[in-house]
Amino acid sequence: MFLWKTDTSPGAERKSDFEVNAKELLDPYVNRLSSLRGSVNEYYFAELVVSSWLKDLVDSEPQSEAAPKWLQDSGLYAAIKNGTVVMQSALAA
Repeated sequence: MFLWKTDTSPGAERKSDFEVNAKELLDPYVNRLSSLRGSVNEYYFAELVVSSWLKDLVDSEPQSEAAPKWLQDSGLYAAIKNGTVVMQSALAA
């Protein structure tokens, strides 16, 4: 996962400010939701994993020892704290 701090330069391309190992970050959620893996399609499963992580992040206290340093340094926590995570409803096929 790549994160950029806010940049006010329009159209400027630049290297990401943070690179985070998404596998390490999301593996606990994949494991926790593994019982659903065979009963939903892969896209919905991925959405469940990411939304679960985001919900935990929104409700968390980043000052805990378990919180990664990049979470504060990137500004991500400040941007989403006390926010709401909403999943789009699945459309019937």
